[in-house]
Amino acid sequence: MNSLGAYPTNNTNTESLAGYTTFDAKTRIPLSQNFTLNASVDNIFNQRYQLFAGFPDAGRVFQVGLSANF
Repeated sequence: MNSLGAYPTNNTNTESLAGYTTFDAKTRIPLSQNFTLNASVDNIFNQRYQLFAGFPDAGRVFQVGLSANF
C-alpha cells in the first residue's frame, strides 16, 4: 500500500493536489536453479491521481519478467 496526503504544488502553498492511496502486489517464483519468474500489478484498483499538476498517472500497470542467473 502506498499512501500520500494532499500536498502543495507551488512555493507559496496556495495550490495543492489531492492525496491518494494505491495497492500493489509483487511476486517472484523460482522456476529452476537458474530462472525466476517476476510479476507485479501496480495500482490494483486503478486509482486516478497526479504526482504533478497536469500529468496524470498511468493507472493500473502489469509487469511480467524472467530473470536468468548463469
